[in-house]
Amino acid sequence: RASCASTRTEVKCWGEIKGPGGTAYTPRSMYDAEAPVTAISVGDNSYSGTSNTLCMIFGATLGCKDLAPDEILNPVKGLGGEPTAVSAGNPNCAIVAGAAKCWGTNAATLSPSVVVGLGQNVTAVASSSEHTCVVVSGAAKCWGIAWGATPPLNRSEVPFDVPGLTSGVT
Repeated sequence: RASCASTRTEVKCWGEIKGPGGTAYTPRSMYDAEAPVTAISVGDNSYSGTSNTLCMIFGATLGCKDLAPDEILNPVKGLGGEPTAVSAGNPNCAIVAGAAKCWGTNAATLSPSVVVGLGQNVTAVASSSEHTCVVVSGAAKCWGIAWGATPPLNRSEVPFDVPGLTSGVT
């Protein structure tokens, strides 16, 4: 529902934006970072459960906020290292020292936990409002709503192999 891009230290977004002005068809400034932005992600219904969320990495800092110009960026504490990738969703997730770490969907639950069973070779992460997927050691693994599960649409809290994508994934 929204997209964002960075111009070195400024993050601009367009699409469905909370607050005055609503939907923006031209990019609007959402955040001025103190250091160059190295990763950004926008997710639906992730941070507050009521709007889009913007998560970004700048310097060694990872922070998330509701997608509105006047919202405050909340630093994610307890990562235990420098994040290299982030994905806003339900849950929000980051890659830290090769491990996937995820945390809740609102300000009260910004406490990252290592995703058990993935190890230290996670190279990509993608979250949505229903599931999260990673690439680990060249294989795709997901948790959340499992489309291929029996019965369909079971919710899995444990990462499972994506059929047909167990090797060679980048």
